[in-house]
Amino acid sequence: MDRRPSAISPSIVASFLLVGLVSMGCQSGRILIRDVPIERVSVTPSGMRIALVGLPRIESNKYQDGLENNFRNALKRSGLFAAVEGPDFDAGEVDFVLRMGRGTSASERRVNLAYFPLALGTLTLYIWFGGPIGTDIEFYGIELSGHTPDGSPLFSFTSRQQRKHWVNFYSAEYWAADAQCRGPNAGEAIAAMIEELATHVGHRTEATAQ
Repeated sequence: MDRRPSAISPSIVASFLLVGLVSMGCQSGRILIRDVPIERVSVTPSGMRIALVGLPRIESNKYQDGLENNFRNALKRSGLFAAVEGPDFDAGEVDFVLRMGRGTSASERRVNLAYFPLALGTLTLYIWFGGPIGTDIEFYGIELSGHTPDGSPLFSFTSRQQRKHWVNFYSAEYWAADAQCRGPNAGEAIAAMIEELATHVGHRTEATAQ
């Protein structure tokens, strides 16, 4: 009997190719930020004392809470300010009030255009060896404004940060449920926000001194 090597079933190959497009993981939507590691922040201490105040909300929003809480913790540990007080501050003991406005955090997954030809050309070995299936793009933003204790405006801006990273078959965020998307680069983005805040504080300090 003539026995020939059996070819790989086209349906099996097709099934593995579709792995990269199956709706799993945090492909798009809002990022739920948990406690993230505090990233190193490159700032020069200002020596100022501030009160950090958030906008009042009718009900808790876990997405905004995650970003704001991590921003608050990172700011306290950054050394940019000598003291960071809460919303119940004494106006005579702070140099200015920093108000956090609306915070946003979202992600979007884009399919790697080389995924299909490389996976097909290698009979799906590209997938099994960890080839990139897509790119996760993380978007972070927070509105920040400063004013004197008596309410005079000092500065106002929105810090927007974007981070990208490859996702493959073995990435934790690829298999995680949508609600468990953590934003692996959230700590880095928050550190960049604080560094941007430092430039505004520095510019304002110089302008006030003149």
